[in-house]
Amino acid sequence: MNTSTKLRNFNHVHLELDPDKILFCPDDKGVIQHEEWRDIPEYIKSYQVSSIGRIKSLRRFVKKQNHHFEVKEKIIRLRIDKSGYYRTTIQANKNRFTGDVHQLIAIAFLNHKPCGYKKVVDHKDNIKTNNFVWNLQIITHRLNASKDQKNGTSKYTGVSWHTKRKRWRASIYHNGKETHLGYFTNEKEAAKAANA
Repeated sequence: MNTSTKLRNFNHVHLELDPDKILFCPDDKGVIQHEEWRDIPEYIKSYQVSSIGRIKSLRRFVKKQNHHFEVKEKIIRLRIDKSGYYRTTIQANKNRFTGDVHQLIAIAFLNHKPCGYKKVVDHKDNIKTNNFVWNLQIITHRLNASKDQKNGTSKYTGVSWHTKRKRWRASIYHNGKETHLGYFTNEKEAAKAANA
């Protein structure tokens, strides 16, 4: 087996297609972490996902029209969608998943249970292709929509500065839709409205 050198660019990690290569890289605290593989629930014995964002199709035998054929172990080549996220399609038996790779990582490593817009998988550094498990967290959709806002935006969730009106704007997100709650001269009043 080959061992990679420390990877400084996480994009190279996702493009590494050699399943025998052991990868390691620094986590968010600078500690070197070795790649860890885990089964993807509902795809056990068919697919695994790694702590640094790779997906592996496992060696197995598949029956198709009275014939059995071997599927060899390989790393799945990922693609980037229009939104900038790594996506993939995996299929085993009657289960089929087409979606974002970070969802699979969160399911396997963070015990995430997809639930629409209630809880979502967030990239802490806001880099959509950085799928290292230590860069992912489960937060509310509302917090995800308002986190890391800059340029005069409030520190309160659901509150932002409206430049044209020169007032604080309160809004909430529910099921992926924004609801405007009003404009306020006081930032704390806007926060109370947004968090009522």
